[in-house]
Amino acid sequence: MGRFFPTASSASPTAGKPSLLSHDVLPTVAFDAFRKEVYNFFSERRQSRAGRYLLFQNPAITMNPSPKTEVELENWMKLNCYNFDSYSINGNFIYEGFGIEKNGSLYVWYYTEKGNKNNLEIFRTESEIIKYAYEKIKSDKWAKTHCVGFNYDKQKTDELLKILTEMKIDYLQDEIPFNKIAYRTFVFGCDINKVMDLPKKYIESRDN
Repeated sequence: MGRFFPTASSASPTAGKPSLLSHDVLPTVAFDAFRKEVYNFFSERRQSRAGRYLLFQNPAITMNPSPKTEVELENWMKLNCYNFDSYSINGNFIYEGFGIEKNGSLYVWYYTEKGNKNNLEIFRTESEIIKYAYEKIKSDKWAKTHCVGFNYDKQKTDELLKILTEMKIDYLQDEIPFNKIAYRTFVFGCDINKVMDLPKKYIESRDN
């Protein structure tokens, strides 16, 4: 990471009135006080700019990495580019997977498949179930995968892998029997934002 240097246009925290950074009052200010204010002035801006830079470069960095409510958990998943295919968080529909449901004053962690729902865990408070769900989702490698390739052509699959390798993007590939051998390729987390054009080319209809 490069160093951050405040520019001459940086606004003074005491804008509109004489400050220790003002040239006309400098001769009357004690050197130690001046040095302290200069240090604080630049230090605050370096930290602020560094923080904004990190958030821009890595959306996974958050001020509150451990969500306490269902809305916060949903936002955390979106911010870190988790998929919602197997998790119903804050009401999204899923065909199969886990979810959160409120039943009276209690909170239920359930599993659903083909319309059949089974309650797995019951919690008294929202914060308790969110902590539980957060740890479950965070430890599930599939929750952070995004499919960018599904086809039956090994040559086309190798072409996709070459692209991902050249882009230095980590991937996971497996083979599944689907009428015939199908090749699936996944990327992780927010890397999906770098390859949004690939699924259109490398995901084939399963009816082929």
